[in-house]
Amino acid sequence: MKEDINIRAYRPDDLAGIKQLTVEAFAGVTLEENVEAALGILHGRDWRWRKARHIDEDVAANPAGIFVAEAQGRIAGYISTRVDHESSKGRIPEAGQHLYPVCGFVEVARQIHFARRL
Repeated sequence: MKEDINIRAYRPDDLAGIKQLTVEAFAGVTLEENVEAALGILHGRDWRWRKARHIDEDVAANPAGIFVAEAQGRIAGYISTRVDHESSKGRIPEAGQHLYPVCGFVEVARQIHFARRL
């Protein structure tokens, strides 16, 4: 049975649901969790709090660039975008290693992250 997916603009009341979806989707694969595994909980906040905080940053930067996918009235996914008008460059800050190439995106770089407790 095919589900109908509706894509719509972000609304402020989506914030909690998007944060919950983000934490659930990134468990076991996020840089934030890896940092915590290596260094422990930082400043009394766990990786889930830090990962969910990325959504606050996306909303502050470009709320009009966030799009929400709904299935049966529930949040099924979302995408956030950033636009740099001065350089005419846009980006999607979410991980999409499998989706982006299928949509015609080309990988241009990878990053290695180092961390140290101060």
